[in-house]
Amino acid sequence: MLKFQKRFRAVMLGIAMAIMISAAAVVSYAYDGTADPVISLSYLRLYKQQEIDPPIADLNAQISSLNTQIASLNSQLMTAQNSLKQLQTTVDQLSAKPEAKEGYEVIEVKLGSKVVAKSPCDIMLRSGTAVAISQYDSQGLSDYTSGAEVMNGDSITINHMLLIPRGDGRGILITSTNAFIMIRGEYAIES
Repeated sequence: MLKFQKRFRAVMLGIAMAIMISAAAVVSYAYDGTADPVISLSYLRLYKQQEIDPPIADLNAQISSLNTQIASLNSQLMTAQNSLKQLQTTVDQLSAKPEAKEGYEVIEVKLGSKVVAKSPCDIMLRSGTAVAISQYDSQGLSDYTSGAEVMNGDSITINHMLLIPRGDGRGILITSTNAFIMIRGEYAIES
């Protein structure tokens, strides 16, 4: 029986050694995931993240650059809109000014009314009577026809062309019931 026990122990020891050698062989076997169709989260994190990160960083840099360009373009747009508003204001102001008439205008003026130049004007009395208005002692209205100076209070001769050089209050005062005049330039009629 002792012999049997020794043999039994030897066989058991051999079986145990065989199991240990098999276990060591299984543990030393390297796992190859290429044959395994299942993708683990750790594989994605380790290997695919390295492929994804650089393009994402490039895209973020491009987005940042585009945002900077958009901000610059918005600033330029605001400047252009302000310039456009100023130009529109200037155009509106210029459009509001009365246009200088190309030719002469014929108007009827009543007794006691003054025709006062607002800018350089040409005036011709066609009918009625009138006197010159000037606040200056040595300056009046220039008479083209006679080449003389018509001073304040002097009578205006019919069909003589008069020049008022500035819009400084000079003009004519109608002394008849009514009068017709031809005028070119900016003027005002004061009663």
